[in-house]
Amino acid sequence: MTCVRIGAIVLLSATAAFAQNGRPQQDVEPAGKTSAATFDFTASAGLEYIFGSDINDGGDFELLRGTVGISGTTALTENLDMTLLADYEFAEYDWNGETGLGSREPWDSVHTIGFGALLTLRPYNEWAIFGGPILRFSGESDADFGESFTAGGLVGASYQVSDELLLGAGVGGMTQIEDKVRWFPVIVLDWEFLNDVRLTSRTAASTVGRTGLEIVYDVSREWEVAIGGAREKRRFRLDDGGDFPGGVGEDVGWPVWARLSYQPNPNLELTLYGGVIADGNFGVDDDGGHQLSYKDYDPAGLIGFTANLRF
Repeated sequence: MTCVRIGAIVLLSATAAFAQNGRPQQDVEPAGKTSAATFDFTASAGLEYIFGSDINDGGDFELLRGTVGISGTTALTENLDMTLLADYEFAEYDWNGETGLGSREPWDSVHTIGFGALLTLRPYNEWAIFGGPILRFSGESDADFGESFTAGGLVGASYQVSDELLLGAGVGGMTQIEDKVRWFPVIVLDWEFLNDVRLTSRTAASTVGRTGLEIVYDVSREWEVAIGGAREKRRFRLDDGGDFPGGVGEDVGWPVWARLSYQPNPNLELTLYGGVIADGNFGVDDDGGHQLSYKDYDPAGLIGFTANLRF
């Protein structure tokens, strides 16, 4: 029962988990009822393909991204829960032609590993106070592991206004590879403004959930459809043997999507989604964080599938 990711895989994992509090789930055990020795786990896996898109004044690229993650939640006391999270993302970039970034292949395979912990305190039935640390490693296959590390955390609170409305806010911060600390707002929202239609910060169009907003229509107990959008920024260390030894790659965009989700039972959710990445751009910095090149790319179509299993 938590919220979490922006700029970090683990952060998104936590954001997605927290936002689920706002959606009633008939078979979820109430807070405080779980034994402190018992963990409720959620495992996630997904695959996403970004179709070929032209880079301005350059060639084009394609991208295949896969992600797996697991989280576990336990009750430390009657009013205090702890969630532990870990995820791994693999991204394979395929470049064609001159990219305009100073190299025909500025980077290839990027690996991201994230860890996090989130404490959620419920001093009263309607209130929840949450916070915790985030650790992240992101770089090419042969990048210096010690130079690919970032860390941060978040803190915030939420209030269950009514059965139809959950509101919350907070703030988070995250170091970035060869860049200043990034501060960001944390938004918790689940508002059923029409019968079976809600606006929520729990986004399901990725393996671990994207930090953004969705409008969701519950077609039935098993099916839901949604449209949503988010902003994503990834920075990662480049390897020492490439065209930019020890440099930094950056991939930024605004994905928007439509999805169809199927929940045959309370413990399994399957999602198929498609959309487009708008206002996307790539950047390359040297090993001191000084920008070497920057290129926009045309809107890129995307399609993906995810599965989430609770046990």
